[in-house]
Amino acid sequence: MKKRVLIAILIACFATGFIKNNASATEQNDVEISISPVSSEIKLAQGQTYQGKITVANIGKEAFSYQIAAKPLSVSSENYDLNYEEKTKYNNIADWVVLSKDSGSLESNSDEVVDYTIVVPEKALAGSQQFAIVASVDTISEGGTANFTITSGVASIVYATITGNAKDSGEVTKNSIPQFYTSGPVIVESLVENTGDLHNKATYTFEVKSFFTGETIFSNADEPLTHIIMPDTKRYDANSIDVPAIGIFKVTQTIEYLGQTSIVEQTVFVVPIWFMAIVALVLALIIIKIVFTIKKRRDI
Repeated sequence: MKKRVLIAILIACFATGFIKNNASATEQNDVEISISPVSSEIKLAQGQTYQGKITVANIGKEAFSYQIAAKPLSVSSENYDLNYEEKTKYNNIADWVVLSKDSGSLESNSDEVVDYTIVVPEKALAGSQQFAIVASVDTISEGGTANFTITSGVASIVYATITGNAKDSGEVTKNSIPQFYTSGPVIVESLVENTGDLHNKATYTFEVKSFFTGETIFSNADEPLTHIIMPDTKRYDANSIDVPAIGIFKVTQTIEYLGQTSIVEQTVFVVPIWFMAIVALVLALIIIKIVFTIKKRRDI
């Protein structure tokens, strides 16, 4: 009877789990700049002149002056660390951009529109081009005997497609979910490779279900995660999914890219160290009881 009660308790722990509730508060900083849109996609033709605009805003407490410029956009690694300095054949467009201004001033809780013009060369190659409009603010921080200049910046990324014949290829080369954890969150891993000359969106859908009840604990099916994969790059992601602190779950990651669908489903065990210690102790007590029972029978 005691064994059945113990097993029932263990199953209940795994089936229900314990869920953390996290709360965060937003606080207005003294100096804080924002830009919108954060990203956009446009189509261009050879010889075309394109007019666009972005909005720079002061969402901090203090007035500031800012600088703004068009920068070439690339990535430095599979982790997709953005690089605004390195030139590639896919960010020549930064040289085709003219901004309506290169600096400005904003009072607290105000914004202004900055126009930009793209003049596409007649012989521009078909395919993707990307650049970023970067707005930055310099602030002076006093520290001891010296003052330090701190630069904070934001970027509006523009993904452009020059019309024409361009290679469009790529694949999902990794889609995996580790099986054992001593605590959450669960990590779902992926690597998507773009081997073409066009940027494309990859869509990531995650689902977590209770192994015992089939109840859906988490799903982003209504709002899947999307990333733009730039030409001739690989993007590695390790996305975190919050799960109960203990339990057995069915975790699924679905990646859609260039008409391909990659699905992986894994049975995931989240077993805290304290729980393993309890189980080990219970097993040790059971073994000791069995040994003493056998010994007692032999003595009889």
